[in-house]
Amino acid sequence: MEGQHAFDFDVWLALARSDPDRFEQARREAIQQLISNSGNDMTQQRLKLLNKQIDSLRKTGSDPEYVLNGLLSMVNNQLESNLKALFRRLKMTMEDKPA
Repeated sequence: MEGQHAFDFDVWLALARSDPDRFEQARREAIQQLISNSGNDMTQQRLKLLNKQIDSLRKTGSDPEYVLNGLLSMVNNQLESNLKALFRRLKMTMEDKPA
């Protein structure tokens, strides 16, 4: 898995079915590599925190649907927060411009 740039679902699925422990190890390594290549330290720290939140949700989830709903909620909350911040910036920019 290491060094692979394209995500091949079938390969990951086969690994998960045949060797779940190796799958988890490869998953952790792929995530770590992605985080390490993500740019500056602030971005890496944010991604590490996000990954911890996702892993925590996966561990506490009673079933896949519960985990999916939790992940969708996380994405929705972040999207809403980002859109509100962008809207405030746009509004301030528009208020600063003369009519």
